[in-house]
Amino acid sequence: MNPGRKKDILFYSIIFVLIASMLALLFWLRSAGTQSEEQVLAANSELKEKLGEGGTAIISATIEGAVINPGTYYLNEGSNVGDLVDLAGGYRSDAEQNTLEEEALLTDGQNIRVEKKESNAAEQEDPDGKLDINSATASQLDELPGIGVTLAARIVSYRDQYGKFTRIEEIMNVPGIGETRYESLKDYIKAE
Repeated sequence: MNPGRKKDILFYSIIFVLIASMLALLFWLRSAGTQSEEQVLAANSELKEKLGEGGTAIISATIEGAVINPGTYYLNEGSNVGDLVDLAGGYRSDAEQNTLEEEALLTDGQNIRVEKKESNAAEQEDPDGKLDINSATASQLDELPGIGVTLAARIVSYRDQYGKFTRIEEIMNVPGIGETRYESLKDYIKAE
């Protein structure tokens, strides 16, 4: 066989393999995008379950703060704040339960915050009443306005990773704390 013929065979073999690969990929992509009738029926039955009893609509509501399991929950339209608290596992022992009107009806997308009972321990230990963000625990940071469990954990994690804050403004380096949240915090914190 002459060298020119070998090059032609190699060239056509490579072209054949590329075309076969592209066809296989195209077939795989098309089959991955289709759903069987069983899958469609299962999705529809899940949707019917979400509609609740009697075809009532589903709403979502988020609860934060001093509850056992904060988060976003899905409830039937017409549910009240008490139902949301129950879904979240109830109040924690440090919850200020008298601040919520449990019979109030929820609206879709509503956010509820369960405040903690006032703690005077920090003010007794610190004459200016400000919390030192360099020594505060996550539960102490959680008590700050606008800081929940998630942001408190991020602050502690950031502090552990990068060291102490030298100025309170550095708290804006923590993901989720921007200028607006900082403005609401700055009167309550210090960095020593």
